[in-house]
Amino acid sequence: MQRIEQKDRHPVHPYVHSRVGDDRKSPDLLRKRLDAKEKQTEQKTMVSLSDLMFIAAFILTLSYIPIIHKRMTNEESILSEGLEGYKEYIQKVKYRIVPFIY
Repeated sequence: MQRIEQKDRHPVHPYVHSRVGDDRKSPDLLRKRLDAKEKQTEQKTMVSLSDLMFIAAFILTLSYIPIIHKRMTNEESILSEGLEGYKEYIQKVKYRIVPFIY
C-alpha cells in the first residue's frame, strides 16, 4: 500500500468527483459560469425595467385621481342644478364614494 504525502493531496468534497483546482480549468465549467453571469445581468435588467414600469403605473394612477375628482364634482353640480331633490340627497348622504372616507 502506497502512502500519499499530505502536501501532494488535494481535498475532495464528498459530492464532487474531481479534485479542487481541476474544475477551474474546465472549458465547460467556464462556459457555464459565463452563461450564469449573463443570465444574472439579464435578470437585473428585467428587475430594473419592472421597477420602472411599476413607478410609471403608480404615477399615472396618482395623476388620474384629480381627473376623476374634477369629473365627479362637475357631475354633482350638474345633477344639483338639473335634478330635483339632489341637493337634499347631497346633504343627507355625506360619503357617496367610499363609506366613512369620501
